[in-house]
Amino acid sequence: MGFGLSILCGAVGAGIGSLAGEDMMYGSGSAALAFIISYPFTLAYGVYVIGNIGVQEGSYWSTFWGTLGGIGAGIAIATVANKLHDNKNLYTVASFCPSAGAIIGFNSSRRLETNTYSFKIEQNKYSILKPDFSFQLLRVNF
Repeated sequence: MGFGLSILCGAVGAGIGSLAGEDMMYGSGSAALAFIISYPFTLAYGVYVIGNIGVQEGSYWSTFWGTLGGIGAGIAIATVANKLHDNKNLYTVASFCPSAGAIIGFNSSRRLETNTYSFKIEQNKYSILKPDFSFQLLRVNF
């Protein structure tokens, strides 16, 4: 999700670059810049949104800082791979570091939702309840 949002930001950057008269023959520098700048934010946002599904929630900023740490680790691993003369396995590991950092950052701040109450209407009575995970498909009284 985050990578897809970064691609969308890169497309917007390319559009802005073409409106500004940028030469698109060999690619768009503004598209690359928009992708690189938006990548940590969108990757953290993607992990944050998916991680908040359910009864747990985490902090976006912890996820963001974990993403930046993962990007730093990925750059360090890619530098080592470059010195080892093109070790493709290390480049693969480096490409997964930002996602792993985002997941670690999110999980470091994960907690149960503080607002886990819902409303229930039963026999013309209204009440506030903690959620239960049971449901009823059909109820027939004779």
